[in-house]
Amino acid sequence: GKKMEKVSDQHSAQLKQQQDLVLEMENSAEALSSELEMANTKLKQQMVLTAAQENTVSELRAELKAEQDMRSRMAAEASELRDKVDSMKSEMEQLQLMQKFLGGNSKENLHNAKVTSRELILMRKCEKLLNEVTKLKQVNQHKEEQ
Repeated sequence: GKKMEKVSDQHSAQLKQQQDLVLEMENSAEALSSELEMANTKLKQQMVLTAAQENTVSELRAELKAEQDMRSRMAAEASELRDKVDSMKSEMEQLQLMQKFLGGNSKENLHNAKVTSRELILMRKCEKLLNEVTKLKQVNQHKEEQ
């Protein structure tokens, strides 16, 4: 009877040891699983953050490109206006030269009057263009200050 008791005690001790081991393994598996979940959550947050940053960067790039396009458009417009003003100036100079060469008879005086009215029209056009150039410069300055 004593032998059987000893075996039984040994057996239950072994069983208890195995149960403890299983419990320990279960606990560590649970700990690992919760660590993994936390790591996953962190990774997801990081991915969301990265995507948001990428969106911001591409939005900024788009804004910058639009700004650059607008500036080059304005520069082109301004140089076009300068060309127009230059050609009008030279036209006016030619008209002034013609006026100097014109004599005093009535036909020429009539021509002079026409030249003068044309000159006035050109001068008004020039003033308008110069105003436009000034406005463009102001808009450009305002843009740069922003």
